[in-house]
Amino acid sequence: MKSFIILICAYLVFSNAQIANTHQQEAYLITKGIFEAFGIQNELDIIQVFSKIESKQYYEILQNAVNLQDELTEESILEGIKQIGVALQQIPDSIDSLEEQTEETIIISKIFNNLLEQLRNPLRFHFQDNVEVVINGVNISQDLEDSLFEWQSENYEQYGKELGSVMIRLLLELENLEAVIHDQSVILVIFDGVLDGILDASGIRGQDIRQCIDGVNLMVIDFEESVRLLETGLPHNVVQSLQIFGDGLQHFPQALDQCKASIKEAAKLAKQLRELIKALQNPASFAFHIGIDLIVNGKDIYREIFIAVDDWKQGNWNDFGYQLGKAMYQIFVGLHNQQS
Repeated sequence: MKSFIILICAYLVFSNAQIANTHQQEAYLITKGIFEAFGIQNELDIIQVFSKIESKQYYEILQNAVNLQDELTEESILEGIKQIGVALQQIPDSIDSLEEQTEETIIISKIFNNLLEQLRNPLRFHFQDNVEVVINGVNISQDLEDSLFEWQSENYEQYGKELGSVMIRLLLELENLEAVIHDQSVILVIFDGVLDGILDASGIRGQDIRQCIDGVNLMVIDFEESVRLLETGLPHNVVQSLQIFGDGLQHFPQALDQCKASIKEAAKLAKQLRELIKALQNPASFAFHIGIDLIVNGKDIYREIFIAVDDWKQGNWNDFGYQLGKAMYQIFVGLHNQQS
């Protein structure tokens, strides 16, 4: 009976494929391969998600990605990876549009959104000698090479599995999956911690900006990448981590701007946060000695920053925000001391 239902569903999905060359069969096999890479093998679920995908656009963007990969230049490889992220975004978008959402579908969508954003906008990209492709510290060279071969061999399901493998490599590098799945709740707790760290007395809390904050998934990606950069212990990565922390924190003053009509002192707090973030991202002086100190604008913030790293990995969200806020405040004070 189950096989019969699957057959009928598949017929409905592909019934128009003969009328116009919409590449539905190829697109379906790619999607199936991606889900199988994640261990999702319920064909009814896959067909339900696929029914909302624009298969012609999906296939053509992936075809363009393959063509770019085949050029084997740094620019074309990077653009090809971005195009993969663009095409596959239809999958979580389709999941989100399902009438009946379960805890499992919500989690899958959150994870896919995070991983595809990393493909579209990698914070780090390294390409060398046509053989090494690294995004956000993850080497995906072999998976990309294998995916190119499978596409050219018209093994579309296996091609999808290779793309799924790329995403899984990124997934395995996540320091804290909870932040990806519960991104908004986590970010609002971090906001509370940041305000405690900068000694804010406005009384504004995370719940006050819940309806105004946007880009929480991007904030999680920024914080994740900053933590990974800090763990390398390399001075240039530490500098970059402060920049990326600032990029993530920028969403807080933006949320306050959106809420300023309903929250007293929101505009004042937004201005203060922007000044602190600017000081964080533009240090007047910097010195780092691994395991010893991290001196920015004459203030040693080593303890705060590396406690924040541990907090992120352990899911201590409030203290993560507190340590970041405290570090920012010290950097800001140090800047003004140097200027006076």
